[in-house]
Amino acid sequence: MDVNAQPLFNADALKFLTTFHYQMPKTSALSIMPYLMRFLLCESNVFHSYAGKCIEKMLIVKDGRQLQYTSSDINPFLQPLMTNLFNALKLPESQGNPYVMKCIIRVVGIANLTGDLAIGCLTGLTSILNEVCKNPKDPSFNHYLFKSVAALMRRYCERDP
Repeated sequence: MDVNAQPLFNADALKFLTTFHYQMPKTSALSIMPYLMRFLLCESNVFHSYAGKCIEKMLIVKDGRQLQYTSSDINPFLQPLMTNLFNALKLPESQGNPYVMKCIIRVVGIANLTGDLAIGCLTGLTSILNEVCKNPKDPSFNHYLFKSVAALMRRYCERDP
């Protein structure tokens, strides 16, 4: 599937999934996760935003008082998901994309980041932070960036003080 083909159809599909994420069964949502991750690699900023927002919204759905998605649900997708999220932030139009950064917060808050993956995420976040310090633009993005670093440190230190 070419994620850059049929942009109007793909944008509508992503918007639909973002709008009705809470009505989607967990198994269906997890089955479309690889497709959503691929949209983070699209050339268009619209797709990065919709894909990031859709994944983030799916991860905050609650089943009663508990989050519907756990680390065991996210961990099979973790490496490619984090790679695609950080690659989306490297594209010219998405360097300050708050939707992608908010998605990083949600993934870090749920997933079990360990070892090299946690260090890679921290390295990616600190390099983004260095760029933001040179020329801060979007306060929402900056806020989500700091929350991502804090969430990563909290989750990692919970497991390995």
